[in-house]
Amino acid sequence: MLDNLARQQPRASKRYLITDSALINSRQKRYYDSEQCDNARKALLKLVKDPTYDTDSSYYNGTTRNFIDRHLYYLSMHPGISLEGYISNLKLMTRKIMPRK
Repeated sequence: MLDNLARQQPRASKRYLITDSALINSRQKRYYDSEQCDNARKALLKLVKDPTYDTDSSYYNGTTRNFIDRHLYYLSMHPGISLEGYISNLKLMTRKIMPRK
């Protein structure tokens, strides 16, 4: 029994980076190769570059996955989500609170 457990491969965790092709299923691969993913990546990159939004991922459950990878992964797992609505909600959630003058 212990020999069988020792020979089993460790299960893949969602915390691994999406760039490891062994951890991407066929539905995700289709998404990452699509124009929809390119549009999402551009929109997320625009958010990251905008100083109005706090996209620092160091506070996200201790993972090292960056902001863009994390949200592209989510979008690949939920292909029915509207990109415009998703980006709009991200803007609301990540908007920095500016001190009053």
